[in-house]
Amino acid sequence: MKRRRGGQGLALLALLGWAPLVSEAAGTVEGRVTLGGPKPAAPARIDTSSDPACARENLLDEVVVLGGKDGRGLASVVVRVVGPRPVAAVTSPVKVEQRACAYRPRVQGAVVGQPMEILNVDPTLHNVHAYAGTKGLFNVAQPSGTPALTRPSPAGPGPVRLRCDIHRWMAAWVVYGDSPFFAVTDREGGFRLEGVPPGHWLLEVWHETLGTRTVPVVVKDGERLRVPVELRAK
Repeated sequence: MKRRRGGQGLALLALLGWAPLVSEAAGTVEGRVTLGGPKPAAPARIDTSSDPACARENLLDEVVVLGGKDGRGLASVVVRVVGPRPVAAVTSPVKVEQRACAYRPRVQGAVVGQPMEILNVDPTLHNVHAYAGTKGLFNVAQPSGTPALTRPSPAGPGPVRLRCDIHRWMAAWVVYGDSPFFAVTDREGGFRLEGVPPGHWLLEVWHETLGTRTVPVVVKDGERLRVPVELRAK
């Protein structure tokens, strides 16, 4: 009976125009990303006084954000299962806001093919300067109140860095990959990937300054796999 109900649910989703990413046979990969080695100093306060519209914002450096009871859980880490592909193209946009003189969210994952949609909700001028590695992708001014800016997906996987040349402290990352099975760690370093197809895969763990680490995992149908990951400063 459970199988029949699942099939009816998938059929309903198909009628609504949504294509499932995987079959019903799937597992879950979850865990926590922690920082090894010496803890960094407390996050520095950012000087935003160059723009009166930003001066009142209380912003801290968010490159390394730690949490949890032990103070070692690492936030804003993209964790992705490398290998499995979506059944249908993922074309809904990845949305980024310029809010309170910061990019929000600062870090997120995406699937190759998803365009970026960037909106300025601040009462001041921003610009969006995007890079893939050292290659510039686009550089567009966004005055306050203008419509959202849409730009196409990069051709292949990898992180896209967004900067504001007017407010040099503003930065964000959209980490593209071929697999739809990804998550961004929460403030305690936790992540959960559901619906992962059974098989032998690599778990790719990316942080903007601590680099990338890969961990082999074996996912089994209906099982929950817990994977702790530690990143260290180079």
